[in-house]
Amino acid sequence: YEGAGLDVLYAIQQAAHTIIVTPELGDTILPGITRDLERRLQEHNGDNRRGAAYTRARRPVHIVYRESCSSRSQAARREHEIRTLTRRDKEKLAKEQ
Repeated sequence: YEGAGLDVLYAIQQAAHTIIVTPELGDTILPGITRDLERRLQEHNGDNRRGAAYTRARRPVHIVYRESCSSRSQAARREHEIRTLTRRDKEKLAKEQ
């Protein structure tokens, strides 16, 4: 996170991660979950159709925060908690990592 805007919030690990992702434009903070961080980042930034349509127009996308969780359901709960935070709190969370 270099102040060049936020990337996407996103997370999942072997079991699960919660993460924050932001597009290069820095106009959005997007939380999510995944089991494979590298694959998911490639999906957002690649030419395939697996990345969200929203981020396709805002490439490249960067992971600015990640948090390991013990299960996919725990990662989904944490994603929901992050979604309810204010933008300022999400930015703070990303900077603290």
